[in-house]
Amino acid sequence: MDNRGRTQVFSIQLPEGITISSQLTESEVSKIQDVLKNDKGNGYTWYCLPVIELNNKKNRISLCYQYGVLNRVIFSVDNPELYGHDWDDWNDSKEITRANETEEWLKDIGYEAGKYSWGEIWAGYEPKSASGFVSVKLLER
Repeated sequence: MDNRGRTQVFSIQLPEGITISSQLTESEVSKIQDVLKNDKGNGYTWYCLPVIELNNKKNRISLCYQYGVLNRVIFSVDNPELYGHDWDDWNDSKEITRANETEEWLKDIGYEAGKYSWGEIWAGYEPKSASGFVSVKLLER
């Protein structure tokens, strides 16, 4: 692993020429084709991007804005053959494996789970949402 995560701000380039970082504005995200917006009505707005291939893995990416500031990015490797197509294919074990694969994918591009000057990365299975994922929490700028 290189030390990108330890020495820089969190930054991942998407194929559309958009960079996920603390500088990414809601306005930029809302212009992404086929993005789904979910305004929670409490200051939090989530944007779910269409499945995007990054570093040879298809990923589901969700961005959470709190009062217009990006504060969380959720990554989840998308592989229906391994993790199922719907709730009929779901189980805890698959989601734990998905979390591990997503964590390894992020590690391969330079970001391990842990605390950083720019925020924190957590990887695992969360029973409340019944899903495995990686969460990148960004500190306020």
